[in-house]
Amino acid sequence: MKERINWIDWSKFMAITLVVIGHLPMEPGNPVHVYINCFHMPFFMFLSGYLTKRSDSFTKNLKKDWTGIILPFLLYNAVLYPYAMAKSYTVGVPISFTNYVLNPFLGVTTLSLFHGLINGPTWFLVALFFSRIVLDFSNRLKYKYTFLVIISTLFFIFYEVNEYYVFTEKFVLIGFARCLPYFLLGKLLQGKIVASKCQYRLLLSATIVTGVASIGASLFLYDISIFFIRIQVLQLICICAIIFFTCISLLFNSIKLNFVVNISIGTLVIFGLHWACIGCFNQLFQCIFGIDQIKYEMWQVLLLAVLIEVILYPLIKSLPPMWLGKRKEIVAQIRYKRKP
Repeated sequence: MKERINWIDWSKFMAITLVVIGHLPMEPGNPVHVYINCFHMPFFMFLSGYLTKRSDSFTKNLKKDWTGIILPFLLYNAVLYPYAMAKSYTVGVPISFTNYVLNPFLGVTTLSLFHGLINGPTWFLVALFFSRIVLDFSNRLKYKYTFLVIISTLFFIFYEVNEYYVFTEKFVLIGFARCLPYFLLGKLLQGKIVASKCQYRLLLSATIVTGVASIGASLFLYDISIFFIRIQVLQLICICAIIFFTCISLLFNSIKLNFVVNISIGTLVIFGLHWACIGCFNQLFQCIFGIDQIKYEMWQVLLLAVLIEVILYPLIKSLPPMWLGKRKEIVAQIRYKRKP
């Protein structure tokens, strides 16, 4: 088995933690919430592109996608079905075959293109699957990079136009259109980011500059009244933030923690189950404090994000490999290697 890349583990750990934080309810306009939601999913897609390896065989690629994307997508939607239906009942959705059986079934089987998903955050897996299909198709073309530039530009324009006119609210379509360029950027940089070749001072300088730029710009994002300028500033924040957290990960490369590695291995477990954890915590606190809509303070958000990862951590170490989106032999090697 190849040696794990430690900065990648740190990046995935940070990315999934940002996803959990971004999904916890905070007051509208909370600067941390605004900042994280500017880039956390493109950052994840960038890392996915960086790690994606494809063969010339469509069958081999589809088999890999079945194990790594489609099967986990089906599993995490199926396991959250009782939770989602209970939640629908508590908010007053009328009990009917259409609402509680047909629509959830169509949402999963049509990959959320025509109906909503049972497990909302799993739209990312569908977008990742489509991104890999685009990459596979481009590999069969003579002018591969020209095609990728054109397709990325077209989907990016679609995303910007939809943000203005809002003719669809489907997370899969919007997320795919926004994140595809970052997936392809990650793939383009694959193997080119080497921690041992990074100069510490240069890395630290890049971390400070991109951190200040991305955080500073996010504070004024919604003060920009001209939509076209605001959407371009959003992309600038996204790019700077991705560089910022990549640089932080590279700075942490010499620090190896089993917790970070295992969270990195089990990002799909966090992805697939954190939504239900958040919903349960919300419902619990709303009942205890008699609040209709819970909104957390920043310290509470950080505490809950850590708590959710701690709760799900044993599942990462014990669930069958298919829940982690990995082959049995790979997970066995990883777990065996890390036994004391």
